[in-house]
Amino acid sequence: MQVLIHRAVTPNQLTVAAFALGLTGAAALATGTYSGLLVGAVLIQTASIVDCADGMLARARNQCTPFGAQLDAALDRLLELFLFAALASALWLGSGNSLLVVVLLGSATLHFVNINLGAITKRGAAAQGNESTAEVRALFLLSVAVFAAADALAFGVWWLLAGELLSCAYVVVAFAKKARASRSAPGKAE
Repeated sequence: MQVLIHRAVTPNQLTVAAFALGLTGAAALATGTYSGLLVGAVLIQTASIVDCADGMLARARNQCTPFGAQLDAALDRLLELFLFAALASALWLGSGNSLLVVVLLGSATLHFVNINLGAITKRGAAAQGNESTAEVRALFLLSVAVFAAADALAFGVWWLLAGELLSCAYVVVAFAKKARASRSAPGKAE
C-alpha cells in the first residue's frame, strides 16, 4: 500500500482496474477448461486484492467520496453477476449438469438477496463502508478461486449454496430483529 500512496493512481482507477481484472478472470472461467479455471482463479484473487486496495488508498489519502463508494459497490455487484454467469458457463461446458447450474443460479439469487437485506439492516454510515459485506465478498471470491483451481466446481457450487443459505438465515434474523425493534420504539426516527 505504501507504494501506491505517493503514485499518481487514484482510488477510483484501482476500482476500475479491479473490475477489469475480475471480468478477465470471469471470461477465463467461462471457458470451462482447466487452464481457463486456473487463470481465472488467479485473476479473480488478484482482482480481490486490488479491490481492497482502493478503499485503503482512499482512506490513507483522505480521498473517500460518496461517488467512489458507489462506484466500488456498483462494480462489485456487476462483477459478482458476471462471475456467477461465468461459473454457470463453466459448469455447463464442463459437465452438462443442469442441476448444478440451477443450484448455482439459486445461490446467485440468495447472494443478491443477502446483500440487499444486509444493506437495509445497516442503513446510514454502516451501509456506506460495510465491512462484513466486503469480508463475505472476499470469502466468495476466494471460494470461487480455490474450487476453480482445484477443478472442483461441482463441489464448489454446493459449498456456495450452503454459505448463501447460512448467510441468508443470519441476515433475515437481523432484519426481523431490526423490524421488531423499530415497531417497539414508536416515534424513533431511523
